[in-house]
Amino acid sequence: MTSDSILDFQTLYVLWTESLEKSFDGRKLQLTVVNQEEACNRVSGKFDTDRIEGDKIEILLVNDKMKVFYDKITFLKDFTDEDLSKDFAIIEYCNESFIFYSHEDQKKYRQNLNKEIVELTEDLLIENTYYYSKILDLIKEKLAIYHASANREIVIAFTPVHEPIFCIGYPSIKAEITDCSLKKVYARLESDLQKKDFIGFIKIQLCKLLDVVDKDKRYIEFLRNSDKILDLAELDFEIYLRNFSFDEVRNKFRENKEKYLQSIQEQNNKLYSRAGALVVSVSASVFASFKFNSDSNVIGASLILFVYVLYSIYCCLEFVSIQDDIFILREELKEDLKIFKEKLPKAADILINDSSKLEKKIFKTNNKLLILYSFIALSNLSVFALISLQTGWYLLVIIFFGMFFLLFHYMIWAELWKHISSPNYRTS
Repeated sequence: MTSDSILDFQTLYVLWTESLEKSFDGRKLQLTVVNQEEACNRVSGKFDTDRIEGDKIEILLVNDKMKVFYDKITFLKDFTDEDLSKDFAIIEYCNESFIFYSHEDQKKYRQNLNKEIVELTEDLLIENTYYYSKILDLIKEKLAIYHASANREIVIAFTPVHEPIFCIGYPSIKAEITDCSLKKVYARLESDLQKKDFIGFIKIQLCKLLDVVDKDKRYIEFLRNSDKILDLAELDFEIYLRNFSFDEVRNKFRENKEKYLQSIQEQNNKLYSRAGALVVSVSASVFASFKFNSDSNVIGASLILFVYVLYSIYCCLEFVSIQDDIFILREELKEDLKIFKEKLPKAADILINDSSKLEKKIFKTNNKLLILYSFIALSNLSVFALISLQTGWYLLVIIFFGMFFLLFHYMIWAELWKHISSPNYRTS
């Protein structure tokens, strides 16, 4: 850091903060001070100073070693690339502090609340103001067929012609861009424009996204939305290189999506059908059990239990089959997305919304299956307990048979839960 320059500026800054009144005419700083002679002596030899009427002094904010901007607006208006070859500072910056740029170490400094000079690392004002002009020059060189400097417009034409011309206007005073690094935007744009045939794609995206913006604000809007514009241009360019249509791929995926949805609905219909049949079966079994007791017809109650067990086993096996169908469906979706990402990584993100909806439907269907199967297991236990009370001396046999059937339920339930709780359940 050039210590002499920053100390000279700090002296000026302190005098500015202590002054009674202050004004700036574009070149000179006018201060109303308590002691005119003492104020002149403090900045004498550092800045050209004149005494004017009364208790005012006038200070020229440029010397051989540095240049001083009064505030951000002055900086944005008057800053040029040549200013980076010497030290410069901004007096009225923010938070009761200045900003000082040292050209030797290319670092920025400010004054903290303790009046200490510390390095400023996070601020993008100087960097973005510099690259604001660099990006504008790059667009003029690579994209424009004409630069209307009087109207502050960059004129772009298309080949083949989509529109006669497209104009990108920019303001007379640079705008402060605070939400992104224009250095990164410049590097990315410069790299993209070196690719053969890329220029046409970025022209199309500029026209699409900026056409609804007022002409005078289009350059600022481009800077603030540069990532989106470049993403879409790069995507179109990648599709062009791979020689296929993204619209065709997207339509094909959506056709497959309809097939996926139809398949999911079929699985849901099977579940609803089995659920309804199961309710009827349980109700019939319970009703019939009351028609028999240990004194009248134990064999009849046992027969009801046997038939119910066979039907329950059939339902359980069909649920396992449905679960396998859901698993296959999920794997097919996962494989389709994997292939799509490999072929066109940038475009895969565009379809993430469609695929996530399918994943949620598959997840919900599997959950319904698990809930319904849990209901079967509980209803089985209930029927076993009820019929056991009706069969008297067959109780031990039924309990033994019920324990075996409960183990069967547990094995199937565990298999269903394994698929649902798997870390890889969701498609990636």
